[in-house]
Amino acid sequence: MTDILREELNTVLLSLGLFALLVYAVMRDRRNPLKWSKNARDPMDVLVERRNWQHHYTGPKPGFGRKSAAVRTICAKDDPEAWEIVITSATRSSAHRNYADIPGDTIFRAPGPVFSRQLAVFAGAIQKTSKTPFDPLRDIAGMEERRLRQELRHMLGQTHARDLDALSRQPVQGSNEITVLATRDPTPCFNMAEIARLLTRWSAINPMTNPARMVIDDFGMMLYLREALSDPNQISIFATMGHDLMQTALPSADVSALKSATGA
Repeated sequence: MTDILREELNTVLLSLGLFALLVYAVMRDRRNPLKWSKNARDPMDVLVERRNWQHHYTGPKPGFGRKSAAVRTICAKDDPEAWEIVITSATRSSAHRNYADIPGDTIFRAPGPVFSRQLAVFAGAIQKTSKTPFDPLRDIAGMEERRLRQELRHMLGQTHARDLDALSRQPVQGSNEITVLATRDPTPCFNMAEIARLLTRWSAINPMTNPARMVIDDFGMMLYLREALSDPNQISIFATMGHDLMQTALPSADVSALKSATGA
C-alpha cells in the first residue's frame, strides 16, 4: 500500500513540476514578444551568419510590459545602407483607459526602385485556403480596398497625405491576384506580372500570415506586413522577396520614354 501511495505521490509531483515549467515558458514568452529567448542563442544568429547579415534586438523597457515594443533590425553586413528589415512587436495602448492592441509590423526598406514624383501601392490578395479563417467582411465589395487605405494612412502618416487622397485603382492586365493603387499608371515602369507573382507567392507559402504590401515613391521602396514575424525561415523568405522586388523596375530607357510621353 505504501509503495502505491509513493508512486502516486511521485506522479503528482512530476505533474506539478511539468505544469510549473509550462507556466514559466509562457511567462517568458510574454516578456519577449518576438519569441527570442534571452537565455539561449538567438535562432536568428544561424540565418544571419549564413546570409552575411547583421542584426540588433531591443527588448521592451522593464516594467512597461506590452506598452513597450520589442524591435529587431536586420541589414547587410557589407553594405548596411543597401536595405534593412525592421520588425516591431505588437503593443498595447491605454490611452483614455481604453486598452487596445496595436499590431506589430515587419518592414523591408530599400532606396530603389523609385517612382519619380509619384506613389504606387501593390497589395497581395489573401489566399483562400482551408486554413484561412472565414471573414464575411472580405466578401463585401470595396472592403479590402478600404482596409488597405486605412493601413496606408497608418504606415505612411502625414508624409503622403496629399498623395494618398490622389490614389486611384489601376487595372492589372492578366492578373486579379493583386490590388494596385497609384497616382499614375505604373505599368510602363514596373514588371507587373513579376510583382504579382512575388506577392501572391508569399501568401501561398504563408497562408496564415497577413498579405504583403509594397509601396514605391520618390524615396524608394517599402515592403511591409501588418504583423511581426518571428520565424527565421519566414524572415528569410520575406527578405528574399524584398530583394527580388527591388529588381522589378523596367530598364531606364522605358522609364525615360514614359517621361517623354507624359511630359514629366
